[in-house]
Amino acid sequence: MYFIKTEINLIKQSLQFLSNNKDLFILMALNLIFIATIIIMPFALVLEIAKMDPQLSGINPIWVYWSLPAVVYLFVYCSGTFINAALISCIAARMQNQTASITDGLRVAISRLPSILAWGILSAIIGVILRQLSNQVESKNPVMMVVAVISMPLSFLYDVSSYFILPYIVLKDLSLSDAIKEAKKLSLFRSIRVASITWLIAIPGFMIIFAVCYFITKGQLPLDSRSSMVIFTIVVALLIAILQTFGMVLVAILKSAQFIHYVENNTMDSFNNGAFFR
Repeated sequence: MYFIKTEINLIKQSLQFLSNNKDLFILMALNLIFIATIIIMPFALVLEIAKMDPQLSGINPIWVYWSLPAVVYLFVYCSGTFINAALISCIAARMQNQTASITDGLRVAISRLPSILAWGILSAIIGVILRQLSNQVESKNPVMMVVAVISMPLSFLYDVSSYFILPYIVLKDLSLSDAIKEAKKLSLFRSIRVASITWLIAIPGFMIIFAVCYFITKGQLPLDSRSSMVIFTIVVALLIAILQTFGMVLVAILKSAQFIHYVENNTMDSFNNGAFFR
């Protein structure tokens, strides 16, 4: 009970901080615009050209189908990591009564760009590998099934142990290797308690996806035409994007507050120290 109450209290204080700093959403809007215009549209155009006339475009469709999702995922992940770094820099400064604009956060993130991109690429690659391994749980090969089962706790441990790596890079100006070494010093038990709050934030998104799947299987959604299917897909995608944006900002606030409290051992006016895990 103490565990749940503490997490809910932290989320409430994070929401209060966000209500006083609504300009943080500007960074997330920039990220979404960047992903939509700079990344997805050009790659989608290349894909369409390759599908229409491979000989004319000079692009092998097989190469496109396999490499395009990986490249898009990598760009999106690195973009999100960069924006997260800018958010953490701006949030942490404000929590410690310093003046920090969105521009200041971006400037700090740019100054740490090599380490941020290195972490974005590394975490994206690890994430893809762990996800592919866990997808083998339905494989008929018993060896791959065992590998899939083993990958699940590994994925959990990876999420927990890497929780503070980006704050170390941004707030301590450490290289990626040094940030990994410092993050490992936090006890596993405390890491689990600190990182678990992000799973609580993800619950609304999972509930929406579950509800959509449920109503589709029950045939209770008007998806009898192509236009209605397109409109429905756009609405669901926008809703998920909004929830993801909101959750990303909220996680950045929580992560910054937890880093200041547990790692730097500093107090914050915007957060009650009694709200954190003992």
